Amino acid sequence: MRPLHDGTWWANATRNFNFKRPDALDAGAFNHLLWAGVMGEMPYPVQRARRADNDEDEASTRLHATQDGTQHSGGR
Repeated sequence: MRPLHDGTWWANATRNFNFKRPDALDAGAFNHLLWAGVMGEMPYPVQRARRADNDEDEASTRLHATQDGTQHSGGR
C-alpha cells in the first residue's frame, strides 16, 4: 500500500498539535487528521462500531456520513 502523504504533509498537518506532554492535544481533531491522512476521501465514521449483544464475533457495523449528509453502513 502506498502512503497518501509524505513526511512534509504530516509535519505541516500536525505542527499546531502539542505533543510535549500527555493528553495536551485535542484528541478529536487529531483523530480526524489521522483519518484524513490515512483514509483520504473516505468519510469519517459518525458512530462507533457496535457488537451484537449476544455474539461478540459478529462483524461490527459502522455508519458513515456521505457528503450530502445521508448515511450508509459499511462493514469492517
